[in-house]
Amino acid sequence: MNKHIIFISDFFIDEVAGGAEFCNDALINLLKKNHKVTKIKSNQVTIDFVEDNKEYFFIVANFFQLPLITMDSLISKCQYVILEHDHKYAKTNNPSKFANFVIPEDHIINKNFFSNALAVLCQSQMHAEVVQKNLFLNNICCLGGNIWTEQQLEILESNMRAQKTIDHGIMHTHNRNKGMPVAIEYCEKNNLEYEFLYNKPYGEFIKDLAKIKKLVFFPQWLESYCRVAIEAKILGCKLITNGLLGAASEPYFSQSGKILLETIRKNNENIYNKWLGIIENKNIEYLPPINIPKITISCSVYDGDKYIKNFLEDITRQTIFDRCELVIINANSPGNEGEIIKEYCQKFDNIIYKRLDYRATTTEVINMVIDD
Repeated sequence: MNKHIIFISDFFIDEVAGGAEFCNDALINLLKKNHKVTKIKSNQVTIDFVEDNKEYFFIVANFFQLPLITMDSLISKCQYVILEHDHKYAKTNNPSKFANFVIPEDHIINKNFFSNALAVLCQSQMHAEVVQKNLFLNNICCLGGNIWTEQQLEILESNMRAQKTIDHGIMHTHNRNKGMPVAIEYCEKNNLEYEFLYNKPYGEFIKDLAKIKKLVFFPQWLESYCRVAIEAKILGCKLITNGLLGAASEPYFSQSGKILLETIRKNNENIYNKWLGIIENKNIEYLPPINIPKITISCSVYDGDKYIKNFLEDITRQTIFDRCELVIINANSPGNEGEIIKEYCQKFDNIIYKRLDYRATTTEVINMVIDD
């Protein structure tokens, strides 16, 4: 069934030649075989645009420039999926600075946009698990890789036998997240000769990469996948890197050369079939939800008119609130807290509200909750 797909991204391949843009471009070209695809930059997506195209299927890739009001419109009116290239649920876009990649609650953003998507599509198993442990969602899918065009795969294949003339290579980039200064420091500390690998058109870049014996690359945040690591292994380059490559969590990462090339070629088809299944409303294979114990939060209320609304706003915004139950006991307060609490009870079915006809102590309230 042919569908009209609206593909939203901050940039496209004719503007930025990054890994996300290469992946998006390859996906768009594949989707065009069966569907109509309209590309639009995120900063150009207005409420009126959403209203005019609400019957179509939206793929939202990079969306740093997507207005919040437009996100709300997509949530309320459209069927959309998020092709998550990095970590747009984190204020810093970098979970790597926190232990076990667990982001503090006050650093989580865009939770509502992620939770209301039909699916959140992640690049690798590691990427998907990190997203899930921070957002506790049931709609996360692992694509298990990126897509390369057949032309790109042919370029890689034609350079597999290139002579290795450079001992160590470092990608020259001013993107601080790619860790060029750290790679330079490593080489200089270990007295390793190195040459820079400059950003060039794809064919020329791969030709240069193929000459390198070892690629020194220390990303400063979790790479959701890392295409260049896969390309280096196909070309027979060894990697000197850290534990922040999402691609390393894929079972085929142990492969190299022609075997890895053919695995990626086959994986293109697997990823494309996943996309067709999602777009055509077939079964979607989600990651199993994280099994956490049910948490009961108890709260006694007395003369708290000034504080109850802020309390409820704060607690319902917590990442795992939907996995909890909130029991509020009104200890015969003379105030009007009940009206505010009832409004939240209508929004959240995991809030339990009881009003007593006497002034109970805090201990009595806690015992009531335990007994229930």
